[in-house]
Amino acid sequence: MAHKDVVAGIGFFEAAIRKDPNYALAYVGLADAYGLLGFFGAHPPRTVIPRTKELAAIALSIDEDLAEGHATLGNILKDYDWNWQAAEEEYKRALELNPSYATAHRLYAGFLAAMGRPEESTKEFRQAQELDPLSVVINNEGAWNSYMARQFEDSADQSLKTLEIEPHFAPAHFTFGLACEQLGRYDEAIQALKKARDGSQGNPATLAGLGHAFAMAGNPQEALEILSDLREMSKGSYVSPYGLGIVYAGLGDQDKGFESLDNAFRERDVWLVWLKTEPRFDGLRSDVRFQEILKRIGFP
Repeated sequence: MAHKDVVAGIGFFEAAIRKDPNYALAYVGLADAYGLLGFFGAHPPRTVIPRTKELAAIALSIDEDLAEGHATLGNILKDYDWNWQAAEEEYKRALELNPSYATAHRLYAGFLAAMGRPEESTKEFRQAQELDPLSVVINNEGAWNSYMARQFEDSADQSLKTLEIEPHFAPAHFTFGLACEQLGRYDEAIQALKKARDGSQGNPATLAGLGHAFAMAGNPQEALEILSDLREMSKGSYVSPYGLGIVYAGLGDQDKGFESLDNAFRERDVWLVWLKTEPRFDGLRSDVRFQEILKRIGFP
């Protein structure tokens, strides 16, 4: 989904709310759209996530038993507040209200993957997949969660299954590239990450992934060029410091890597929820500074 599509969606949800100010689901949709702007790096999280929280609260004030509202609030509490216990309670409440809500199972699976609870994550993913087997988002998040669980063969296989449903789905090329990199299949990784970059109109996360892959494949000059591209991009739009840290980690530049993670912490970067499990940061993991950042974020 491109930035312009999310902006168009915001317009439609706002129009729905103007017609019916008590339409709770429209507030949830609007909250999710603003959340996507922060997640995809279109805007700094600090500028959009507080608005998502406000909108989710309005939805739940209209209908406190709205499963969609609780699932969305859970995501905000996870991605931005780093309030892990409250987030899990919201996901569970959503599933209690509507056990057939595939998105809630998907979001809860992602939470469990970020917390380093892969068996529980897989169970929730399977339930989401059973409820909505052709969803490319659900299918590919299974690949992402497997990647975070270091089940790289499973991640690659699930990415390819997603691409059977939608061959041009950029996130599936992205997860396939990440899995191939960890399996040492660097040529495949770089080709897949280039497809992800092109298919996402140069999303910074895909560029960072490509930069890390170049570094690990023994092409530091190309990784440095990616860093230069990201810095140039940051002059006109938001670029996640977490992504810069990914590239520096691949290059083995620990000081710059930690400087980037410190910046991500100050920005409340939504990508930091994956820091506990992210394989691409393994080169920094033994440094005491890494454990300090995990502690500051408050991971259980």
